[in-house]
Amino acid sequence: MLPVAFLALLLALTLAAWVIDGARRRRRSCILRARAAAWGMQFVPEDRFGLVARVAAVFPVPGIANLRVRDVMYLVEGDRHRFLFTAEYTQGVLRHQDRIRRAVAFCEPAARNAADTPACVALAGRDLPLAEQYQALRDRPAGSAAAAVPASS
Repeated sequence: MLPVAFLALLLALTLAAWVIDGARRRRRSCILRARAAAWGMQFVPEDRFGLVARVAAVFPVPGIANLRVRDVMYLVEGDRHRFLFTAEYTQGVLRHQDRIRRAVAFCEPAARNAADTPACVALAGRDLPLAEQYQALRDRPAGSAAAAVPASS
């Protein structure tokens, strides 16, 4: 095979993978946007709230790296902000590293000066599909001790 033909084949395969990944991402966003609307929540496909910095400090899984937040649903419940989102992170340090995608619930006080009320983080089970992880987290009450891991700020 000629080098130019091989390069063209690799470029075509890369473009096909990029298009397929984009279509999957748009489909997932459309499904989650519809669920957010049904639950009375707002939806944004990216992290507009700077959640990565706030969540990474209190994330209940040790040894994570390269945390990304996507597909954010949010609303204000009483005196707390509640977020449901997809967290993508790498876990593992030596030899074996996994890229993990899980739904996460994060709630924090709506008032910036409410230091006495801690933020809380809850992770959905890894064995469920992502859409069902969102449903499981939505059914939990915000800030409940059974539903969340309290975060020390």
